[in-house]
Amino acid sequence: MAWKRPSSFREFLEATVEALDKLEKSLVGDPDPLFPELAVPEPDLTKVRGAFDMSVVDPDQAKIEPGADEETVARAELLQNALLDIRGDKASATAHVDVGRNGIPAGTLSIKPVKHAGDRFRLDVRYLGESSVEPVVPSWAKCSVQRLGS
Repeated sequence: MAWKRPSSFREFLEATVEALDKLEKSLVGDPDPLFPELAVPEPDLTKVRGAFDMSVVDPDQAKIEPGADEETVARAELLQNALLDIRGDKASATAHVDVGRNGIPAGTLSIKPVKHAGDRFRLDVRYLGESSVEPVVPSWAKCSVQRLGS
C-alpha cells in the first residue's frame, strides 16, 4: 500500500479505512513472520533447530566463580585460545565442533542436547568419526541448559 496526499477528505477517509482493514486482517490468525530468518522466542526447546553458538568463560571470570581453583583457571586459559569452530544442521539440534590448538583442528565433537529433568537439558558429547560408545564428558565438565522464560 502506498500513501499519497489525498485530494479530498473523503479520499483520506477511504484510504485510512483501507489501511486499518489491512492492519486488522494482518493481526488475525498466525501471519507469516516479516523476517523469518530472525530468531523468535520458543518455549519448547525440543523444537529449536539450527541455533548454534559457543562461548568460553573468561579466565578472570573463572577466578571469581564459587569453588574455582587453579586448575579451573588453567582450563579457562587453555580454552581461551583453543580452536572451537561450531557448525550445525538446520534440521537437527546436534552441533559439530572442530576442536584444536593453535588454529589446527585435532578432532570433532558431536554435541546434542538431551531432555533431562523437567525443563532441563544435558549435553551429550561424543567424538565424531571414531567409535564412541560412551559419552565424552570430562569429570570437570558441567553442562546443562535451562529453559529461559516461562
